[in-house]
Amino acid sequence: MAGDGLKVLSAGAVKRGVARIAADFERESGNAVKVEFATAPEIRRRVAAGEAADVVVAPPAAMDEFQKLGKIVAESRGFVGRSRMGVVVHAKAAAPALGDTAAFKRALLGASAVVHNKASSGIYSAKLLEKLGLKDALGAKTPRRCPTTSRT
Repeated sequence: MAGDGLKVLSAGAVKRGVARIAADFERESGNAVKVEFATAPEIRRRVAAGEAADVVVAPPAAMDEFQKLGKIVAESRGFVGRSRMGVVVHAKAAAPALGDTAAFKRALLGASAVVHNKASSGIYSAKLLEKLGLKDALGAKTPRRCPTTSRT
């Protein structure tokens, strides 16, 4: 921990939890905590480029990369939590049947848009659409959004 406090570099998907833990730590320890939130790809880039942080909160795959690069101490790794994904349907639309993969694919193909972000969950979503053979079929119906703005 640097003299100016604890530096935390965290994925944005867990912002609420990390911010709460940081505030609790500050209150209980008296040490300042500076948290910077970024997408997992941005965290990967920054850590690989040599940026240092006292704590990094990132998906397991990113932590595996950091370990291979010698950027983290393997024994210091811990599991904090899991970020889940969901399906959102317009309030006036009928809820689609999602009981199996075929039903899920039909729902996606019938949607007017399938939006996912550019962060970790969005990367996972893009890979899932490709794995399901829907990438080309959905085409322009799948805009990707920046997690901190409304821009694509």
